[in-house]
Amino acid sequence: MIPARLGSTRLRMCKRESFLENFQKNGHTLMGGVFSTYPVSKLSGMIIKYEEDLLLADAIMRYMISNSRDSVKYDNLVSNINSEID
Repeated sequence: MIPARLGSTRLRMCKRESFLENFQKNGHTLMGGVFSTYPVSKLSGMIIKYEEDLLLADAIMRYMISNSRDSVKYDNLVSNINSEID
């Protein structure tokens, strides 16, 4: 049995012509043309849908870089979330 692999549904591309052809034919479409998947890591495949998901991802990221020379730089929009974590 081939094990299932984690994939990301956040990045999708298709040819414009194929997408429009399927839309005109069916009145709707999800993807047009050839469909392929690419494996991603568990961390890259993490879906952030709610504020709690973002807080968890932030905690994981901070843990991962705590002993490295890298630093976390946030956009000003997330300054409220940063103050909740610290």
